[in-house]
Amino acid sequence: MASTRLEPPTLETLRAASVQVVVGSVAFAGLGGLAGSTIGVVRNVPAIPLAFATSLNTGVFAFTFFSFREYLVHPLFTSLHFHPLDESPHTRNLVSTSLAGLSAGTLVSYFARGSRGAGRSGATLALGCTVVQSIVNEADLLRIKTLAWSEERQRILADIDAGIATESVETPPSYTRSISSPVPSVPSRETFSERSDRLIGGGVGWFKDALARVSPVKKMDDAEYKEKLSQRLEVIEREKAELAMELEKLEVMRRP
Repeated sequence: MASTRLEPPTLETLRAASVQVVVGSVAFAGLGGLAGSTIGVVRNVPAIPLAFATSLNTGVFAFTFFSFREYLVHPLFTSLHFHPLDESPHTRNLVSTSLAGLSAGTLVSYFARGSRGAGRSGATLALGCTVVQSIVNEADLLRIKTLAWSEERQRILADIDAGIATESVETPPSYTRSISSPVPSVPSRETFSERSDRLIGGGVGWFKDALARVSPVKKMDDAEYKEKLSQRLEVIEREKAELAMELEKLEVMRRP
């Protein structure tokens, strides 16, 4: 019966694991200190001692958790060629994270509180670590999709610009074509910037037309303007005539 030989981890794997342990421990210690200071402010207690204690406890648990996962669970799974649920990006590292959370939570709880309740605390922390790993997986998947969408959009725009540049090259005349044969017309393809300018210009024009319809000030052409001036001139002439008549009546009344 063939026995399974455990393969030792490589130097690159150990270096990557060390970076993961240090970065993860420092990050969670900082988050723990921030959470502790926030709790202190809310409860109106000294925030700095509570932040220090919370940061220390979170950092110790994070260091134990990442050490278990990166130095024990992951190398063991890799040597045994055992990668459960890692085929899908949604469930990547869920099993190793839950096992590391259970081990680290039980160990830290045992040293902090004794054997009483250590298993329950380990199970609770394992569940919490699994939930956090699921959130990290979804965030990483969203980041990858965003980058892929951005690259695909840039590629499509580059293809459109390249197609427009190719079609804009003048084709030399062909003297073998019959004079009576019609020349097929190739519809020009507008670029992305031209389409954007056209849509923006159409929107601005529509807004101006709508504003002109609801505005009390109306735009007049030359004929309407001349007609308005003529009407205004007639009114002024009529008022002058009425004023002259009033003056004549006053002169008559002043005569002895």
